[in-house]
Amino acid sequence: MKQTYKKGGRYFLVFVLFFLIMGGISRLNLANDPEGGNLLVHSVGALIGTGLYVIAERFIRMLRKKRGKSENGI
Repeated sequence: MKQTYKKGGRYFLVFVLFFLIMGGISRLNLANDPEGGNLLVHSVGALIGTGLYVIAERFIRMLRKKRGKSENGI
């Protein structure tokens, strides 16, 4: 149970990081929207980015696990 909490905390930090990056980029790009964008757009973008991070992390973990099994089996 303790490991799940650590993963959830890491994913929350990744979400906040994506959210802040998207907000900062929209603040720097003032060409179309002087208010800096929509909160919903930033939230959805950060959610998509976090989802991609989770998928990539699980895929990498799966590949490492397979590689470890193949090295131990030889």
